[in-house]
Amino acid sequence: MLVIFQSLIALKTITVNNQRKIIFFTLQKGYAVALINTQKAILLSSLKVNDKNFQFYIQPVFNQLRIKHIHFIEWEIDTNLIFFTKKNHQINFAGYRILLLDRFFDRKIISKSLIFNTVWLHQNPNLRITDLRKSVTFESIVIDATNSNYNLKAYVDEANKFQIQSHVLKKNKAYLVDLNNQP
Repeated sequence: MLVIFQSLIALKTITVNNQRKIIFFTLQKGYAVALINTQKAILLSSLKVNDKNFQFYIQPVFNQLRIKHIHFIEWEIDTNLIFFTKKNHQINFAGYRILLLDRFFDRKIISKSLIFNTVWLHQNPNLRITDLRKSVTFESIVIDATNSNYNLKAYVDEANKFQIQSHVLKKNKAYLVDLNNQP
């Protein structure tokens, strides 16, 4: 019994030390995404540690995943860490690329051809998926709760026309990207 118990603990430790995940949390207001590498997490969020939403929605997930170190960053701040870069509205985390689209992109054209895994829509950017597809290649769209219900529906309807996966974080379950299971 002792050998089985020790084996289970060792297996859990190995799993925790090898985890690389991105979790887009579902919130009624605001936004939160955790980028997890081993026992460290970067939390891009409008929430603070003492916020009830953080304690209710996010902290239990961190406890379950045995996260020991949390680095909080905000939408507007560029950050460069060993395994994470956020710069110029782009996130690169363990080879997974996310384009952050907000009002900064209103009436702007992206001239280069770019490739991202996910496009994250935040605070009702004034854009059409049709126009975005001309210069940006991506697999999925994440739409957070900072967008109006009207825009949520418009973004989803347009994404469906292109058969792009859309994840609305206002009412649906959290969206998990397990980077250990990516091709």
